[in-house]
Amino acid sequence: KEKPKKEKAEATFTIGLHSIVTWLSFTLEVKASDTIDCTKASINAMVGVPGLHCHHLWCMLHRRRVLLEDGRTLRDYNIQEGDELAFDAV
Repeated sequence: KEKPKKEKAEATFTIGLHSIVTWLSFTLEVKASDTIDCTKASINAMVGVPGLHCHHLWCMLHRRRVLLEDGRTLRDYNIQEGDELAFDAV
């Protein structure tokens, strides 16, 4: 009798984040399937300053700063362990 296959939990990894407004820097545990919206919400929770919200999120791709779009995932941008993202908080 064949055993049902267990689905593996998606691995988490750490990315670096820094604010271009406040110069605040920290790391965040994420999954490749996390959406940009979800990542921004996690940043807002980490910053913890009422009224200060992550508005834009950028990464560097091929030496160009790329604005990450809501609704897409970190996987869509090939964000991996140790990558650094920048955000503005307004």
